[in-house]
Amino acid sequence: MQTAENIIISSLLILALLFIRGLFWKKVSPVFIYSLWLLAAVRILWPGTIGASPLSIMNTGLWKAGQEAVLRENSRQSREHKEREYQAYLEKITKRQGAGPGDVPGKEAQTEDVEIVFSYRNIPTFFGKANFWAVRIGLAGMAVIAVIFIRQNLSLYSYLKRTRKKLREVSVGKRQIKVFTAGDKLLSPCLFGLFPSIYIPERCIGANTGREESGERDERLRFILEHELTHYRHGDFIWSLVRMLCLIAAWYNPLVWIGARLSLKDGELACDSGCLKRLGKEKRTAYGEALLDMIIPAKEQKGLFWHSAMTNTDGKFIKRRIEEIAENRKSSAVAVAAVMILAVLCTGIFFTGSGNGERMARGEEERTTDTAGET
Repeated sequence: MQTAENIIISSLLILALLFIRGLFWKKVSPVFIYSLWLLAAVRILWPGTIGASPLSIMNTGLWKAGQEAVLRENSRQSREHKEREYQAYLEKITKRQGAGPGDVPGKEAQTEDVEIVFSYRNIPTFFGKANFWAVRIGLAGMAVIAVIFIRQNLSLYSYLKRTRKKLREVSVGKRQIKVFTAGDKLLSPCLFGLFPSIYIPERCIGANTGREESGERDERLRFILEHELTHYRHGDFIWSLVRMLCLIAAWYNPLVWIGARLSLKDGELACDSGCLKRLGKEKRTAYGEALLDMIIPAKEQKGLFWHSAMTNTDGKFIKRRIEEIAENRKSSAVAVAAVMILAVLCTGIFFTGSGNGERMARGEEERTTDTAGET
């Protein structure tokens, strides 16, 4: 569950990444754009900082003013609460002992007084109450989103297990990855599982028809396998899990959902780029034609986003991927350097603290304690 501070910082970071993405889209490789989303994922899932820095967003006047306003309001509400509690206490003691308003409470009253002073440590301010309900609503939402993710992925796994037929095994380094064909309800080839296997719908390789020549089927299978193995080399099966965790942790933030969708698309573009480096430039046209054959109508893609499998069969996006393939984008050294510098700046701005917030909070707590003692 994110804190209010982390929600603001992660949202601003996503906006910064969207700006960088738009600015350098045509100037650097999709792999660089895809890697930027690591910053957002870490910021969403890890609320801490890596020390103090003059670059930190927490050093801005607006941020400091906001912190001070919250602390002042909490302090004001705390003092009012103490006064009400103490007046109620005096009335209670006066009634119990039959003393006048100006009389000094006895020993029993003094003992009770100590207990009341201790109770000031948990004073219910407006922000405290808001946080109380926000936490409970947030946790309930996290549970709902987690259940949806788990249910969708278990449903997909059940279908794959029920319809799969082993095709072969392929080697990536020291690991053997199993390749299966699966039923045609699977929308496109995918890499699925924490210890992933490759699943290919039978229609994608013409397994159920005799319309294609054997050579065409073999080439298409080669493209599919190279694409999914590139996903494996990029660690996209882990990225899919991280993406789901981000959405569970920050389900209430629309910017996180936008970032998750764009990161999924950027992952596919990065995979195409890496795949074509291994296949060679002469295979660009054939690879693009193979992508066109995998377009699935949008109405059949319901629920696809909830799966941890790396797959995207949206017609408009596949056409965009083909345009990227035909364009054969090459990274500019200057643009790459600029993206790296901006990534470092984002780290300094959004991952470091000012060191003032903790001192302010500690000073406010000391003032509150002093006020309690005087009361």
